[in-house]
Amino acid sequence: MISLLTHPKWSSEQKRFAVVLIIIASLAFGITHVQHYEPETGSDAVHYFFMSENPSNMSDVKPPFKYRVLTPLLVSAIKSATNLPTWRAFYVLNYFALFFSSVILYLFLRRLKFNEVLSLIGVSIFLSNYIIVGLSVFLVDPLFFLFYIAGIYFILKKKFRYTLLCLIVGIFNKETILLLIPYYLVIRFSPYIAYTLFSIFIPYFLWFRKYVAYTSYLEELITNPIRKIIYAATSFSLLWILAPFGYKNANPFIKKSVFFLPFVFSLWLLATNLDRMTFLSFPVLIPLVLQVVKDNLGSSS
Repeated sequence: MISLLTHPKWSSEQKRFAVVLIIIASLAFGITHVQHYEPETGSDAVHYFFMSENPSNMSDVKPPFKYRVLTPLLVSAIKSATNLPTWRAFYVLNYFALFFSSVILYLFLRRLKFNEVLSLIGVSIFLSNYIIVGLSVFLVDPLFFLFYIAGIYFILKKKFRYTLLCLIVGIFNKETILLLIPYYLVIRFSPYIAYTLFSIFIPYFLWFRKYVAYTSYLEELITNPIRKIIYAATSFSLLWILAPFGYKNANPFIKKSVFFLPFVFSLWLLATNLDRMTFLSFPVLIPLVLQVVKDNLGSSS
């Protein structure tokens, strides 16, 4: 690797990016290494573990887990190709999913005019979050994060056909990837169009969640709203205090993306782990926090 970095045919930019990749690879390895390696009884991980062990019997798993087939199928394929045990196959897949998620997040931040150091800080905020660190290795979330940030990155680049591809493939991993639709509408057209469509379709989402998946989460939110909201905010703790101060000088894309946040918060109506849902604000919140750092610590683009 040292010889590659000193190769005369490599440009300065290529060498810097190679260093960035090594740093991100090391961070992703460390995070994946401390994740949970046993599927806890009663957790989502139990379902995905069963699906990867029994790909022909996925229909036996209760919804919505049985529809999230991509990660278990890929794990099953890795096992068949390498003879790795199930936990190790999940580890391999989730490591690369987190690695590439972080690389795309880095490229996303660089395109927003943050320098290499600030962009790496942003990646560190993402990877060091307890939502990532505390994941079970048997979950589908790492691959979801990859499709999610890739889809948003392509929206930023106006490569909408690739965003559509992320949506089509990603929905077989986790239906939450549908968030790319309102993000696209907010950026491409208007927040008001996105809000109008959302207000029309939200009753159908609630019906689906109640009769096909879960039943009591909305009731819990209504019964204990303050406790639930505080719980949701823990996903980024004190960074929520910094983020609003980054809005004034933020990139226009991020300023517009702020109108996407209500769609993230609306997931509180559908989920039990509100902090995991709120974590999906990271493509908006991390750039706002970095803007505060840039404005107050004198970092140049």
